[in-house]
Amino acid sequence: MFNEIKNRDAWSTIRGFVYQVDLTILRWLDIKSNEVLELEKGEDIDVVVTDISNEEISRELGQVKHREDGLSLNQVE
Repeated sequence: MFNEIKNRDAWSTIRGFVYQVDLTILRWLDIKSNEVLELEKGEDIDVVVTDISNEEISRELGQVKHREDGLSLNQVE
């Protein structure tokens, strides 16, 4: 007889990856000529702004997570 172990499926992990792919596509569509996307380097999706010689000026780190419940600034997470 098969005994199911609760909370062992990969559904939320897979959903997080799908969100990450969707957000990456949206960022690629809006990318500016002096920006570069880097995936899984600093965080999930980094937007790197470069100068005319392709030197990094700034980096915006982005993380993609799926949560069942809401999240507020007062929470530890």
